[in-house]
Amino acid sequence: MKVKYPEKQLIFVLDNLWAHKSSLIMRIAQDKRIGMLLTPSNTPEFSGSLIITMKLIFLAIENLFSLTKKKMKDIESNSKEDVSKNVARIMFSFDKNTINGFFRRTLKDLETFWIRLDRNKILSNILV
Repeated sequence: MKVKYPEKQLIFVLDNLWAHKSSLIMRIAQDKRIGMLLTPSNTPEFSGSLIITMKLIFLAIENLFSLTKKKMKDIESNSKEDVSKNVARIMFSFDKNTINGFFRRTLKDLETFWIRLDRNKILSNILV
């Protein structure tokens, strides 16, 4: 990402998975152009107007990691840093067809989320 966007400030939204706080990730995050936003622990949904946007992002991320985890089962990693490197290699190796399928699944999950959404709770948080 630093190479692709050399003049941009980069902000990564990460959940609190231990791999997101590995020494490799922390070294990368020391770059002044990189910011990290760690989401709160144990919060499957956020309140207020951001809930729909954030849920869409997290559905997409979770579907991508679902594919990544399947591939990780066949790879031996000896350290947290190895895990981080292997995850990056896998994620950047997905082809167009895999990514298209991943987005189709994300849209299906978003549809399910939307149907089950507690609209009264969201409106009460926004209108407070």
